Amino acid sequence: MADSIKERYVVGYALAEKKRNSFIQPSLIGHSRQRGIDLIKLDPAKSLLEQGNLDCVIHKLYDVVWKENLSQFREKCPRVPVVDSPEAIERLHNRVSMLEVITELTFPVSESERFGVPKQVVVMDENVLSGDGALGELEFPVVAKPLDAIHPLTEQWKSQLKSAYPKWQDISSQYYSPKDPRHEQ
Repeated sequence: MADSIKERYVVGYALAEKKRNSFIQPSLIGHSRQRGIDLIKLDPAKSLLEQGNLDCVIHKLYDVVWKENLSQFREKCPRVPVVDSPEAIERLHNRVSMLEVITELTFPVSESERFGVPKQVVVMDENVLSGDGALGELEFPVVAKPLDAIHPLTEQWKSQLKSAYPKWQDISSQYYSPKDPRHEQ
């Protein structure tokens, strides 16, 4: 079947190793090839302009160097789709702004359905985590996450939170407020 397809498309992809290992499977590469699509792994450290003629770029990288690389590529090749453009998803990287869209929705909600944004507290100074500070204001359940949805130090941050509140159990899988009656001393 691959021989019968005369026009071929080259789709370059740049993904973190974990995403690449779960998404780019031999079956996907073979299936795409049969349908005239060649999936090409891009090197984020090299200029996209030097990596061949691309018909589309798919990526999930967001560091400054990659954004600059994409910007230069889009300037020289404006007709080549980039999925997703960094500007289009910037809002999704901030956990506060990603939920703002929900407050802008207007649709009827029945008595049995609720839809809204959970109460949020942004902690910019880790010293606030000691004592009753910002977390003392929250009620069970509490979900603790870094403000940046793609923050590389998430595990380190969770470790610091565990140290600040040693009575909290496995904070990596369950976050809760010290006000939860099940956890009173």
